[in-house]
Amino acid sequence: MPATDPASPQPSPGPAPDAPRRAPGRRHLRAAVALAALAALALAGAVRAGEDRLEREVVARLRARLPDARLGQVGIDWRLRLVIRGLSLPASAPGRPPVLVVDRVAIRPAWARLLAGHPEPASILLDGVALEGGPRGEELARLPERLRSRARAPAERSEGRLPLLRVRQARVRLLLPGEGTGLEQLELGPLDATVRVQGAGAARTAVARASWSGGGLADAEVGLASPRTLRLHVAGVALSQLPAPLARRLPVEPRGGFLSLELRADGLQAEHGQARLSVHVRQALLAGAALGPEPLGPLTAGLQGVVAWASRDRAVLLREGELTLGDAGRARIAVDADLALGTEPRFAVDLSADRLPWDALLAALPPALRPGDEAPRVTGALSGHLALAGPLRRAEAWKLDAALDLSRLSGDPRSFLSRSFRYRPNVQDGPPRELVIGPENPRFVPLAALPPHLVRAVTTSEDAAFWGHHGFDFDELRNAFAEGVDAGRLVRGASTISQQLAKNLFLTPERTLSRKAREALLTVALEASVPKARLLEIYFNVVEWGPGVFGIGEAARHYFDKDPRELTPKEAAFLASIIPNPVRYHMYYARGALTDAWEARVRELLLKLRAVDAIDDAQLQEALDAPLAFARG
Repeated sequence: MPATDPASPQPSPGPAPDAPRRAPGRRHLRAAVALAALAALALAGAVRAGEDRLEREVVARLRARLPDARLGQVGIDWRLRLVIRGLSLPASAPGRPPVLVVDRVAIRPAWARLLAGHPEPASILLDGVALEGGPRGEELARLPERLRSRARAPAERSEGRLPLLRVRQARVRLLLPGEGTGLEQLELGPLDATVRVQGAGAARTAVARASWSGGGLADAEVGLASPRTLRLHVAGVALSQLPAPLARRLPVEPRGGFLSLELRADGLQAEHGQARLSVHVRQALLAGAALGPEPLGPLTAGLQGVVAWASRDRAVLLREGELTLGDAGRARIAVDADLALGTEPRFAVDLSADRLPWDALLAALPPALRPGDEAPRVTGALSGHLALAGPLRRAEAWKLDAALDLSRLSGDPRSFLSRSFRYRPNVQDGPPRELVIGPENPRFVPLAALPPHLVRAVTTSEDAAFWGHHGFDFDELRNAFAEGVDAGRLVRGASTISQQLAKNLFLTPERTLSRKAREALLTVALEASVPKARLLEIYFNVVEWGPGVFGIGEAARHYFDKDPRELTPKEAAFLASIIPNPVRYHMYYARGALTDAWEARVRELLLKLRAVDAIDDAQLQEALDAPLAFARG
């Protein structure tokens, strides 16, 4: 083997087969990491600078818009949001709590715009919001004007993208007139809401969604271009969750059911405008002393129509309104209404029904309001109208106009009222009684056998328009309103003979709105199915004339020991005069003579009988001169 010269250059040996290779581009990786670190530092600096600028601009805008607002601590939280811990706006009047208080304002920046040097908020969170409306909502009413009166920053006038606004745990408090001269606080909430602005130009709209504790969801869309539009939908509001001060103002206590509302308005303005309104109450359960011992329901009803308003006149009108009853909505009543809150608030309500199906009306009502299985069967439809208007706070000046058409209703000619039947009167004291209303009862007297002056005395005293109305004397109701309201009810009643008969035959004597509603429906059923003469004949033989004294046969025998056919005009006038409260007025029989006041009342009725030729001059003079002699023992 030749010798090798150590001084001569030698070829470099190749790598060993198992030697590890150095990762390619390691130096590039190190360089990238270094550049990333520098970029991160630069980005952090840019972000911090942007946040500082955002903080300055937000605070400046708040100061410009609300110079009297008080801001709490301002800083950046761990989520890189600008946070204002506490914001309050004082009331317009001294001595009142701040109109607006926000526990925390959190502003998240729009990162792309922030890095581009244009700090803008992407979303704003208002957490723990309290709005104090002040007496009768005065502070809330002034708030928009206070905001409009401030100069807006240029950025606020642009049509760029506006931030998403979120409101959490918001409460609105109002001071409303309470009992006497004091005020009580009404609190609405808490509620959560989101508001965003979308679109551009004429299509620019604000979209909001709100939800509140106890159930309920509201969606609203407001067109921001002029003229403004509004779309509002509220659903699932639990009636039992209404605030206590608001619930106390209702005539009944809602214990169940849900409220929904829809409102659509075009050309919306604060001063005047109109909107299509739809309000529905579903499966409502109502309670209250006026309704009776048991809650009333379920009740489903809706109201649709066009609502117009004029703030200058403080007037609200409902036009093209329609009230629907029941789930099926077959029972429909047209409604027009006006409310003017001027110097003396006034109202007007007009209800009308054209061929309202009787079966649809009954099906739409809660079971407690329906006439019941014992009532006469009726088919067909009814029509009518009722108009009520006047000063809101002076019922004595209200004007009533009404009419009822039952010509399209018919009853079952085989009704039990067309023949003899058994009647169980409501006896306050003593054992229960059962009377046969028919010839089988020796005390029963047919209408044709009664003296004309007796029949006329009773109809004149109790229901002068009996032969001409369809169960309700609306002229008498109007007169009752004209005499004023005493302790929340009419000073005197206006029940017709048909209404009294409906009460006596089918109802208990309690005074509740539920019973009055059933009485009205039963009255219609009686008028539609029983001839007038038969109604009057039944009335004479079932009406109460004293403690345990029912029917004219018993009354004539008890008071004068006579057959009803033999009653004199003065005796007839006395019996007619005590029908409104026969138990109380029985005292005249017990004492054996009339007082001067009651003698004058009997005299007045006798003069009315002469005026309608029910008696002649000789009978009148004899009645005025003759003493009233009660039977004794």
